[in-house]
Amino acid sequence: MSNKPKIFGLMVTHNTSLFAEHAVRSIFAANDLSGLNFRMHVLDNASRDQRAPALANYLKDAGVPLIQTGLDDSPDSTKHAAAFEKFVRENPGCSHYLFLDPDIWFEDPDVIPTMVKELETAGDLVFGNQAQNFEYFENKVIEGGGRIAGDGGQCDRKWRINIGGKDYAMSLAHRCSPACCLIKNTPTFRRVVEIMGLGAWWTFRAPGKPGADNGRNAVLYDTFSLMTHAMKTHGLEYMISSARIMHYTNVAWRPKELDRKEKDCLARIERFVHGQR
Repeated sequence: MSNKPKIFGLMVTHNTSLFAEHAVRSIFAANDLSGLNFRMHVLDNASRDQRAPALANYLKDAGVPLIQTGLDDSPDSTKHAAAFEKFVRENPGCSHYLFLDPDIWFEDPDVIPTMVKELETAGDLVFGNQAQNFEYFENKVIEGGGRIAGDGGQCDRKWRINIGGKDYAMSLAHRCSPACCLIKNTPTFRRVVEIMGLGAWWTFRAPGKPGADNGRNAVLYDTFSLMTHAMKTHGLEYMISSARIMHYTNVAWRPKELDRKEKDCLARIERFVHGQR
């Protein structure tokens, strides 16, 4: 029996086939996976974009399963989490899960083996290892800056939103980000997934201190955030890796500058096809 860590890589695509192809190509181009029992899976929410056939053909040639989730292709973050939850519940036979966004890529060498080694030596009270999340066009770390969990500006930002005619000061709860995180497949993790899932939740606080929002506060527990906080109630924390991934960000949810991102991504795929990095 092999002593290699058995890792199931997971990525959800919903009309993000171009970016998903680039991301998967980068996994095998930038990482030496010989010391791991690694199996990549792409979970598809009924994609109908023009690049979907090309993604299917590439994955077939690469030996990567393309699994239809049964969910539709609308850009809903709950479906992103639901696809992950379904896979985890139905596929328990691994030591770790590597969760990935479709619009990330690996540019630095051996990010995945580095994350595995770090998590192996981190101790029993660390349930996951998140890569530093580097936003490519903004040229900055947006999650995990300074190897500090929750740092990078995302959780420090404040928004003002209106719900039901009432203003709320909104903030983000920190999380082990699914953009790129390695999580141990433990009974505790499986129980949290079974009971609470991996999706997003909101909390709202009644008026407190006076202010423009009358003290009303809203906190968004984005995908994986509630799970992160549930794991903490069991004394389990996550860590930030020394390694980083590159990220286009928001290609499914907010298509700002999508044309520029698609052109850049297509050029990178062409370099991969021609044996270049």
